[in-house]
Amino acid sequence: MSVEFLKTLFGDKALTFDEFAKAVGDSKDIKLANLADGKYVATKKSRKHEVFGILQKCKVISLRTEVHDARL
Repeated sequence: MSVEFLKTLFGDKALTFDEFAKAVGDSKDIKLANLADGKYVATKKSRKHEVFGILQKCKVISLRTEVHDARL
């Protein structure tokens, strides 16, 4: 695994924890996640579920409209 991307944080010096936390927080290119806690979800997978949820809501609205129109 390449960790070359960390050079943008560290430069040529060691960092204290506070300096590292600030550098990560200020970075737009690096996001840290604790994979051990199982809460990480890949963006692609998250968006897939988001789109599925939107499609399901559209389907519900469509069915409600059909039921409403059938009652008229």
